[in-house]
Amino acid sequence: MNMWKKLVLSVIVLCTCIVTSGCTQVIDLTEDETRLVAEYAADLLLSYDRGYTDRLKEGEEEHLEEASTQEDAQSETTTEVVTEEEEATQGSESQTTEVTTVQGTSQDIAEIAGVQGTSITYKDYEVVDQYPTGDNANEAVQVDAPEGSRLLVVHFVVKAVSDQPVDVSLMDQSIDYKLLCNDTLAAKPMLTILTNDLATLETTATPGQDSDAVLIFQISKDMVDQLNTMQLHVTFNSEENVITIL
Repeated sequence: MNMWKKLVLSVIVLCTCIVTSGCTQVIDLTEDETRLVAEYAADLLLSYDRGYTDRLKEGEEEHLEEASTQEDAQSETTTEVVTEEEEATQGSESQTTEVTTVQGTSQDIAEIAGVQGTSITYKDYEVVDQYPTGDNANEAVQVDAPEGSRLLVVHFVVKAVSDQPVDVSLMDQSIDYKLLCNDTLAAKPMLTILTNDLATLETTATPGQDSDAVLIFQISKDMVDQLNTMQLHVTFNSEENVITIL
């Protein structure tokens, strides 16, 4: 086990050195970004240990998969939990507790998450083999689509709506994102260490300077030409909001 710990630490140090340096420039990472790199490297290495369960693979929901027809048909999702109490003189009686997801109407991620002084709204989407590319290629890391798949990148605009800079922190928020395609296929976003990944976004919104945030989904090449509708379901504090993508 000590050998594994030493190996993990070595890989973390190596990955941190790699992503924070380039051929012509040095890219400074924040403390949160460095922590993400370290966690990612440790999980990647420990995935080869038979006694370790990789949290990045939990659910294996990056691929589009069949979603429940019943779930899609309901505007409100209610789960009933029944507790039975047996009494000596009487039979058994049931007590029902309902946990309800309320349907919201917001199209602003910042509003949904309760982040004041800023807005995070849907801009557009693209299907690519690698992200980032072009003007965004100055990122320290890149995400490549696995063989037989492509990346569906959903872009958002992050902007300050006040006259003062606003710190935006979504890393510790329990926001659930689900992309629903053609009303029957669902996918969770990929976990990345991109600095503009919306799921782990840590940034400062400056007045007059809009920035880009993304959610990346993995989709099979065969599905690209079959996309007719797409909705992003955003759930936070038992409230679900639906943002139309296509």
